[in-house]
Amino acid sequence: MGAATDTLKDCVPETEGLIMKRCILALVPLVLLAGCSSSGPGATAAPTPPSAPMSSAAAEPEQPTTAAVDPTATAPTTAAPKDAHSIAAAVAADVKSAENTVDLTEDTDGNDLLGRPHQYTSATVINIQGATCGDGPGVDCGAVVEVFDNEADAKARAKYIDSVTASLGSAFVEYDTQAGNALLRVSGSVKPSVAKQYKAAFLDVAGS
Repeated sequence: MGAATDTLKDCVPETEGLIMKRCILALVPLVLLAGCSSSGPGATAAPTPPSAPMSSAAAEPEQPTTAAVDPTATAPTTAAPKDAHSIAAAVAADVKSAENTVDLTEDTDGNDLLGRPHQYTSATVINIQGATCGDGPGVDCGAVVEVFDNEADAKARAKYIDSVTASLGSAFVEYDTQAGNALLRVSGSVKPSVAKQYKAAFLDVAGS
């Protein structure tokens, strides 16, 4: 009996060691299962932080701005058509040799063309120093500005004068300049250098 008892005692530790190993092995799957269950369907998801509220600029479309209107502002005015008087006055003011201007009328127009179809609607004579007037105010006084309804009539008038004076000889030559619906006629008795001054002044006014 004593030997059997000793043998039994010696076996007890071994039996306890096997039991411990079996317990550890049995606990391993449980631990793994517990770890997996934390991310499974039963697990509680971490709360999602609330999203930032949309700004009013992003939520609402930008409205177009409207420019303020100045009630005191006035609309640009269209310049009135230039007549012979206004053109001749501007030319005379720009050239020193001009003495004065005289507007022609139906009674004083020596050509008797004022107001007739396709002829000038207004005419103004410029008296130039050194020039001598004939029977009445006209191109002999120095220069005359004629204004027509349209450019075509002004061109036709310039062409007609050129053809007539060319056939009459050098004594009747004129320095004529046409710009738009206006025609400047400078007497041939005026020096060429002076005639150029009138042409330049005329183009500054009628050509603009």
